[in-house]
Amino acid sequence: EIALETQKLLLEQTQRQVALQVQNAYFGATSKMQQRDIAMTNLEQVEEQLRIITVKYGEGLATKLDLFNAEKGVLQAKSSLEAAEAAAELSLLDLKRVLGLSYTENVCVEPADTLVEPVDLAMEQVVEKVLRHNLDLTRMQWNLEVSQMQEESAKNDYTAPLIREIHTNRRMKAELDLKEGTRLAYLQAKEAWNSLIQAEGMVAVAEKELEAAEENYRITKIRFDGGLEIPNNLLRAQIALTSAQHSVVTSKFEYHLARIRLLNLMGE
Repeated sequence: EIALETQKLLLEQTQRQVALQVQNAYFGATSKMQQRDIAMTNLEQVEEQLRIITVKYGEGLATKLDLFNAEKGVLQAKSSLEAAEAAAELSLLDLKRVLGLSYTENVCVEPADTLVEPVDLAMEQVVEKVLRHNLDLTRMQWNLEVSQMQEESAKNDYTAPLIREIHTNRRMKAELDLKEGTRLAYLQAKEAWNSLIQAEGMVAVAEKELEAAEENYRITKIRFDGGLEIPNNLLRAQIALTSAQHSVVTSKFEYHLARIRLLNLMGE
């Protein structure tokens, strides 16, 4: 019976690992797709800026250096888009691999929910759930109980002293294994919780930086259109905006990973 239950635990552990791999691959694919979309939008914007700066250069309102910088910006944007498209394609292939699908099979990946859903539990509750649902601890507890029963059954006049000593040593080892496993599971729970809290904070920072970058670009664009801002400052504002957009996508991806890893430890 113990052997059967152990096999059930191993099966459940494998199922959790597979579910974690699928979720990791899914969020990896959706984040790369979002970054590809950002790169596409960025290319469209810098190409429009190049068009405007080319016109201004022809009218004597922009320098040749401004034109060179705008052309360089378009080349960089094209290169970034190519890299983003390649990364998105590779992440989709990885998702197909995890799902066991053919690489040639068409797969439609719906975008992930961009909302950051907090884990509505206190740290102590999280640790308690992790310890309760840790499959290794359950197996170690069973091993300890079996060792205790074997030790008790050996306490008779018919069992050789050496055999009794072996059963006692096994029970002591099972106790030590359980204590060490509990410490390790507790450490994993704390690390996963801290990673989630840090990731949540990084999302908040990235979103605030994006708001600032959007406002800076908006003001710079208005001033540029009014002839009050040099082209180079507009290109810098565009670069800062794109960087901030990427930071939001990356921070949310890291948050989702931290969240599903914690939920996985909690048996959810």
